[in-house]
Amino acid sequence: MKNKTFLANCALVLCAVIWGMNFIFQKQASQHLGAFTFISLRYYLGVLSLLPLFFYMRRRKALAALEAGEEVERWHGSRFWLAALGASLANWGGAVLVQIGLHVADATKAGFIESAYIALVPVLDLLLFRKKTSRRVWIGIAMAIVGLYLLCISDGFSLDVNDAAIMASTLCFALHILLWSRFSPHVDALPFMVVEFLCTGTLSGLVALFTESLTLADLTAAVAPLLFAGVLGVGVTYTIQIYAQRFTPASVAALLMSMEAVFSAVGGVIILRETLSVREWVGCGIMLLTIFYVQLPHREPVRREPVKAA
Repeated sequence: MKNKTFLANCALVLCAVIWGMNFIFQKQASQHLGAFTFISLRYYLGVLSLLPLFFYMRRRKALAALEAGEEVERWHGSRFWLAALGASLANWGGAVLVQIGLHVADATKAGFIESAYIALVPVLDLLLFRKKTSRRVWIGIAMAIVGLYLLCISDGFSLDVNDAAIMASTLCFALHILLWSRFSPHVDALPFMVVEFLCTGTLSGLVALFTESLTLADLTAAVAPLLFAGVLGVGVTYTIQIYAQRFTPASVAALLMSMEAVFSAVGGVIILRETLSVREWVGCGIMLLTIFYVQLPHREPVRREPVKAA
């Protein structure tokens, strides 16, 4: 089980790498596509990227084989659809609120606020599901917030209405992580994700239909960013995430996935030729140290039974 947890944690860090790079491609796509159009096309591409694997695994019945030996209740029918719809609304709400806030808000400050879900996840986990978080993870969360502050905030910190929208998005993303942790052992992952992505893409598409315009020239110019964001940023990473969260606690998963801020900054240096200050490099270093810290081997406290008198 420990080996599975370690591999799951490594997989979640890989998700953070892809999402960090995805921010760069999303920035490029925003020059040609409206926010809702981008979200809609991105998630529809995510669905298309999953369909070959979906039909292959359905045909080979590999999903059942993956669950062999696991005595868990499988969700079907209305329970499955309600779970998928709940996850879709949480994911879509977060994406929309971020886009609303980013219309005016500073991108680096927005990145710091959005990453606050790493602290919200264990709090909500305790309130909703009565699950406690270890002291090690709380220390890791504190380290990550310090690193994020050094990486993202340089001119002081204040909040306005647009920042509040981004802050509200953190609640949606925290709920999404918790819902996936709750649902992942009880649903077939691929059908669940196909339904969620279709709902997210359709909701965004309906809004885009009435608020945004799309031309063939703009769509052609955004093909490469869309392919990366849809196939890798949705299809691949979300598949990894829902399987990995079967073996990783929600609070640890949130902490590892928040590393996307680091990989976004490093990707900006490599791809966009941006530069980072010493302060920002220190922030990146603290964030990376956090990854190693939360995965260091540690002993669970041993409970000693009281000695009964003879």
